[in-house]
Amino acid sequence: MKDKLQLNYLLWGASSTIINLIIFKIIISFSQNLVLTVLIYYLIGTLIKFLGHKYFVFKKKMLNSFIYQLIKYVIFVFFMMYLNYYFLETFFEMTNIQYFYLQVIWIGIFTPLSYFISKLIIFK
Repeated sequence: MKDKLQLNYLLWGASSTIINLIIFKIIISFSQNLVLTVLIYYLIGTLIKFLGHKYFVFKKKMLNSFIYQLIKYVIFVFFMMYLNYYFLETFFEMTNIQYFYLQVIWIGIFTPLSYFISKLIIFK
């Protein structure tokens, strides 16, 4: 069961990450406003990832816990959004690497943390 959970997390994470990166790339190409881009990216991504994690990965179908889990997930996502924004700003200034590539690096760094927080706190 643990292996299936991790496999589902990786499968959903990979597919939703690709979708979210495409959304990020589209938004950043239209707007160079990083705050607006990150905010829209996280709003869309939150909905996609939460529903996938709840129903596909952790298979939590109980409606009564939906709001409680959503609140915990949104709090976590806004905290991550805050950190993500400062990561992008700081490393762009230091390296001049495009925001899109910095976002890919961010995802690689924080995916394991996200898994454990989702498993142990949000969808327990």
